[in-house]
Amino acid sequence: MGLGISNLFAIIFSQALESKPKRKNNISSLMIMGLVGGAIFPPLMGTANKIFGGGQQYGAIIVILACVGFMGYMAKIIKDE
Repeated sequence: MGLGISNLFAIIFSQALESKPKRKNNISSLMIMGLVGGAIFPPLMGTANKIFGGGQQYGAIIVILACVGFMGYMAKIIKDE
């Protein structure tokens, strides 16, 4: 299953580059940001969940809300420029 999922990134990446070849730098940076985010945030969510007791998912929800808040803050800054 892991091998199939690892091949999925290359397939999606190549299809994205074929559909928008002039925007290849933007596409590659967005894909890598998604890949890195998927590797960093789940362990942070698990750690926060253990800190908050582990029974419910409050720690994970707090991490997700912090990420959403940061994205909203950055969107506001970029919009104002």
